[in-house]
Amino acid sequence: MKNLSLPLFYLLKPTFSFFFDFKRIWHLIAIPAALTFIVVFIQQRFFPFFDMAMTLRPTIIFNFKSIFITMLALLLIFISIMVRIHQIIFFGEENKNVFFIPFVKKAELLYLFGFFKIFIFSTFIACAITSVLVLLVKKFIPDFPPPPPIYIALGTTVFIPYFLVRFFAVLPATVADKESSLFSAWKLTSGNGVVLSIYYMLSALTPLLIIAGIASVMPKDLEVVANTFSFLGLLLSCMVQASFMSYLYPTLKEQM
Repeated sequence: MKNLSLPLFYLLKPTFSFFFDFKRIWHLIAIPAALTFIVVFIQQRFFPFFDMAMTLRPTIIFNFKSIFITMLALLLIFISIMVRIHQIIFFGEENKNVFFIPFVKKAELLYLFGFFKIFIFSTFIACAITSVLVLLVKKFIPDFPPPPPIYIALGTTVFIPYFLVRFFAVLPATVADKESSLFSAWKLTSGNGVVLSIYYMLSALTPLLIIAGIASVMPKDLEVVANTFSFLGLLLSCMVQASFMSYLYPTLKEQM
């Protein structure tokens, strides 16, 4: 496969143009945004992720049950709307005036499975590469601080986005009813990994930064609302990512 000979504008223009159909976006995002706001607001108000134990030595106590339930609820909401955006771009929509209600069906479960598959595999590869690099550094510089696990964690975090992008085709393929293994997804993005990583990060971070900027200027007495508002930025980011993947996937398929 040849390197993707497309300018940045070509990829990002349709990604963001999808959101200029305000009537469609309103019916698409209204209920998911409301559900996201409710889930996060309730969690922040009544079920915090952690508490501070006031002992001789202050200790943070994590509420893992609250973390798991909240993250699962948000994940299902986000995946539902991402699948719906794929479906709209791939197959069109009959009626833009119907409000979208997040619901988990077979398509969403396959998408969820695909997400976990590429995330786990990407994390494994990133961790393996980072571990080898750290061992090589430690071999030549024995006193290299701090301990290796810190570098392994940081390196893994840096490398993961690259491998996620390389395997991204697994996700839209599940919606398009096309089989896509990790190997075929890797082959599809061959020669374009770094460029596509930059494109993907731009599309994913733009809504996050905008919403985070708005939340940061909110008064301190509205901290709970500001934090809740920040999670809506994550919802918008997922929507933009789905739009980006939907336009990129057939483009890469055509150039194979």
